[in-house]
Amino acid sequence: MISATNEHQELSTLWGQSLQPVHCLNCKVAHLIPGNLESTHCPACFSGRLERQPSVIRREPPELMVNFTISPEQVEMHFKDWVKGIWFRPKELDPNLLSRRVNRTFIPLWLVDGKITGTWQAQMGYDYEVASSQEAYQNGTWRTRKVTETRIRWEARTGTIERRYQNLVVPALEEHAWLITGLGKYKLNLATSYSPLQMDNASIRVPSLLPESAWPLAKSKFDQYSAKDCQMAAEAQHVEEFIIQAAYEDQNWTQLLLPMYTTAYRDEDGIVHTILINGQNGNFFGKKCASQRKARILSLGLLGTALLCFIFGLLFAVGTKFLPILGLFSLTSFILALLVGISAPMPAIWAWNFNRSQD
Repeated sequence: MISATNEHQELSTLWGQSLQPVHCLNCKVAHLIPGNLESTHCPACFSGRLERQPSVIRREPPELMVNFTISPEQVEMHFKDWVKGIWFRPKELDPNLLSRRVNRTFIPLWLVDGKITGTWQAQMGYDYEVASSQEAYQNGTWRTRKVTETRIRWEARTGTIERRYQNLVVPALEEHAWLITGLGKYKLNLATSYSPLQMDNASIRVPSLLPESAWPLAKSKFDQYSAKDCQMAAEAQHVEEFIIQAAYEDQNWTQLLLPMYTTAYRDEDGIVHTILINGQNGNFFGKKCASQRKARILSLGLLGTALLCFIFGLLFAVGTKFLPILGLFSLTSFILALLVGISAPMPAIWAWNFNRSQD
């Protein structure tokens, strides 16, 4: 662990660039930001201010990283497609404004190395084929067809294991599953060695799952890989009821960084909506809102127009006593009042339904 007094210097050494630990006063998310980055607003929630992180942080530097393959220019083009079809957009839901607010950031994963030694027991399954015949009546005669069926023979097996595994991937953020559900999976096989040159003007999320908290997930990964290795050693096609009693030693934790763009807009009720973009495949993750205020204004305008047409219809109806041709205008006004009145609630209903579908 490193203390707050010398963390800036040691982080710069470990990460190969000047970094400042900060945290958001609103969402409480901790970040590492470049020392030359002047932004004081949180790249996670866009609502809170960033202050220096007074608490201690861990030493683990990144080992691997997935680089940005989507450029900011491509993101701006995606924004234009993303907002298409949204009527009554809030003022800030604008592709140009969203693009100007884009931040480059990285989210972490843990990479865990370690050695596992112990004993195991499992049910190993072996495929075998059973030949039989099947009779079928076709075209007035009985025909025999050979049928081969694959079955599984289960056998109890026990043994010992001693293996060393490297770079087992484990979530480093409590919200990792939620993020990946929205952003889509990253192609981790395209990860390269960490390079400070790729970190220009990018912030980094600090893990909210420390190794002590992430260990149950890491242990599960060790056990999964052990089960596969034991299955291969037993030359089995299937494995069930795998139980292992082992010691997990020589653990080493580093980080794998995933690229993400963040931006945000404020709706007309003052609520900030954050938009996340996968920096590798360009997937968008965020809520698109219609302005219910604009929709209500249009609905009220249509309702007022319908009322005005109805009043004119009444006036024309009275005038028919003196000028019969006004009856035609009266009928037309009543029809317009009916049609516009029926359509008046539609904008407000559409905006409400659209926002509800986004939830």
